[in-house]
Amino acid sequence: MPVTTQAERRELRSAVRDFLESVYPPLSSETRVGAGDKLDDATWARVSGEIGLPGLVVPASEGGQDLGVTEAAVVLEETARVLFAQPFLSSSVLATIAIKESGEGAAFLSRLASGSLIATLCLDDDPDMPVTATRVDTCWQLNGAKELVLDATLAGSFVVSVALDGETALLLVDADQVTIEPYEGIDLTRTIARVRFDAAPAIRLGGDQTELVARLGHLGAVAASAELTGLADRAMTMAVEYAQTRVQFGRPIGSFQAVKHLCADMLTIVESSRAATAAAAASADDRPDELAVTAAIAKAWTSEQCPLATELLIQILGGTGYTWEHPAHLLLRRARTLAVTFGDAADHRERLAELLAAR
Repeated sequence: MPVTTQAERRELRSAVRDFLESVYPPLSSETRVGAGDKLDDATWARVSGEIGLPGLVVPASEGGQDLGVTEAAVVLEETARVLFAQPFLSSSVLATIAIKESGEGAAFLSRLASGSLIATLCLDDDPDMPVTATRVDTCWQLNGAKELVLDATLAGSFVVSVALDGETALLLVDADQVTIEPYEGIDLTRTIARVRFDAAPAIRLGGDQTELVARLGHLGAVAASAELTGLADRAMTMAVEYAQTRVQFGRPIGSFQAVKHLCADMLTIVESSRAATAAAAASADDRPDELAVTAAIAKAWTSEQCPLATELLIQILGGTGYTWEHPAHLLLRRARTLAVTFGDAADHRERLAELLAAR
C-alpha cells in the first residue's frame, strides 16, 4: 500500500470534490430524497470508470488503487458533503476491506473495484433472531436476521458475521437469497434495512475472523466519523455563504458578533473532527494496536459535535432553514443517523474508558 503525503491527499480531496460536483445533481430535497432507494446506474458507472472510487482500497493487482483508510476517509468526507446516495461507504470501503482482509476473497475484488459488484456488511444481529450457520454437505446455510444494514437495497452480496463454534465467521450471501425489510428512518437519502436469512446458501470467507470483525466495527466508526466531518464542513460552508449575502438592518448578518461566533464554533467542530478522524484512519493503516482507542475518540467526538454543526446551520439560516425545499434538514437527518451508527457517543466513551482502564 503506497503512502500518500498531505499534499497528495489535498489533491485527492480537490479532485473528488470537483468530480462529484460535476456529475452529481445540485444539493436539494428534490434531488436527494429517496435517492438511496436504488442504484443510480449512470452516476455509479462514471464514479467507477472515470475516477475509480469503488477500487480505492482494492490492491492494484486486482484493478484497484491500493490506497488505505486514510485516503478513504478523505473521500468519505467529500461524498458526505454532497449527500452521495450511492454505496461508497458500505461497499467500496467496509465490505471491500472485509473481503480483502478475510484472506479468501480475491475472486471478488476485481468486480468490487470495477463497481460491477456491490456488497454490504451485516454485523448486528437481530436480538430476537440471531443469525446461525449450518454446514450442509460442502456448503453453508444461514438462518436469522441482521439489523441496521446500510444500502441493503443496492447490494448484490452481503458479508455476514456469524458466531460459529466459539469463533466468528464471515460468510458471503447473494442478494437473491435474502429478504430485505427497509426501516422508515429519519435519513431520507440512504436506505437502512433489516435483512432476513431463511436457509440462505453462503460461502465462508476464511477461518476464524474474530479479530477482523472487531476491526470492522472500529473501521465503521472511523468511516462514520469521516462522513460526519464532511457534513459539518458542508454545513459550515453553507452557513458562511449565507451570512455573507443575507442583509438585515442594512448590513450582512455575518457582520454581527453573534453570527460570527456561531460560524467560528462550526469551524472548530470541523477542524477538530477532521483531526480526530485522520488520527483514527492513520491508526487503521499504520498502528492497528491503537485503532480501538483512536476510533472511539473520533466517534465519541464527531457523534456529538457534527450534528450540532448542522443545527447551527439551520439557526443561522433562520426561517429558510426550516423549509422542506432547503437541504439543511437533509444534512441534519444524515448527521443524526450517523451519530448512532456503529455506536453513539455514550457507547464510545464507555468503550474508551474500558480500554484505557485495561492498560
